[in-house]
Amino acid sequence: MDTLAFDPNPALKWVVLLAHPDDEVCVGGWLHRLRKTDIQVDLIWLHSTGKRRPESERACDLIGIEKHRRHFFEGTDGHVAEDLPVLLPTIFALLEEILPDRILCLTFEQGHPDHDSVCFVSHVAAIRLESRPKVVEFPIYHTYLTPFQSLAEFANPDGEEILELNEEETKLKSALVRCYPSQTIYRNVLVYGFYRRLIRKPLDMDRRERAKVIAVRDFTTPNYSGQTRDKLLAHPTWQKWRRAIDRLG
Repeated sequence: MDTLAFDPNPALKWVVLLAHPDDEVCVGGWLHRLRKTDIQVDLIWLHSTGKRRPESERACDLIGIEKHRRHFFEGTDGHVAEDLPVLLPTIFALLEEILPDRILCLTFEQGHPDHDSVCFVSHVAAIRLESRPKVVEFPIYHTYLTPFQSLAEFANPDGEEILELNEEETKLKSALVRCYPSQTIYRNVLVYGFYRRLIRKPLDMDRRERAKVIAVRDFTTPNYSGQTRDKLLAHPTWQKWRRAIDRLG
């Protein structure tokens, strides 16, 4: 049987690998559903600050994540790839202690270099860990070629699963986006939602969540084809990220 992205099996242990405090909003409904059935969920952020961590702590209280299952690292915002030589030993030690069955992570779509770094770490961990976890990816935004990015949808939806949120989960999502006053997430969602209504493609991120199981990733090339791929290959953000990843061997 194929692996489900949104697998409710109570025997599974989940780790959610995130780049920044507030990324958890995109899968907040699913995480809340897992915790409602007492499924183990650990959240790991590769970047955090003294201001941003308490915001995610408040969000985790709403979702139902236990305090001892919140793990904050202090990679540099926008430069997590360069910090991986220092971060990885501690991250892998933590993952070896948890031995998750699923790693839920940001997808590899060149929306932010730190998001791509999280995806890279997730797939390396899936190979290294004794539990051989499946990697489940979710979208947040893409690409950094444009200042007005697409939110909460995969660039390529092939193979995605869509989770329909219930009323409680929908209300939770609306509450979560207000947990981060230091960031622009609430404003961004409002503006993007208005734009989507104008083009008659309403945004549904408060009512649906998307994810897909990805078995193998090629991190040597952008996750696009044609002109978009070519533009990304020439982009300094991609080139800097690739240099950092290449240095890891």
